Amino acid sequence: MLLNHYEDVVRECFEQIGGREAMQPADQEREAMYALAENINSQLDECVKGLGGMIEEINASARGGRGGDLLGEVVKVLNEQLVSLGWIDGVSSKVEEKIGKLEREARAVSDGFS
Repeated sequence: MLLNHYEDVVRECFEQIGGREAMQPADQEREAMYALAENINSQLDECVKGLGGMIEEINASARGGRGGDLLGEVVKVLNEQLVSLGWIDGVSSKVEEKIGKLEREARAVSDGFS
C-alpha cells in the first residue's frame, strides 16, 4: 500500500540513473545476498510447513489405531538396541582389561631380559 508507492518511486529513480548497472559492486553484492536470503527464507518456510504436517501425522498415529502399535514396536527395538550396546560396552571393558594385563606382563618380561 504505502510501501508499494515508495517502492515504485525508488524503482523509477533507479531506472533514471541507469538501473542495476549503475550500482557499486558492494550494492550489487548486497542485492544478490538479499535475494539469496529471501530464497532461503521461503525454502525454510516450506520446510517448516512440511515438518508441521509430519508432526501432525505422527501425533495422530500415536493417538490411536495402528500408529500406536508401530510406535510401541519402535520403542521395543530401540530398547533392545540399548541393551545390546550395554552388553558390547561390558565386553569391550573386559577386553581392555585383558589387553592392559597382557601389556603389563609383556613389559615385565621385556624388563626381565634387559
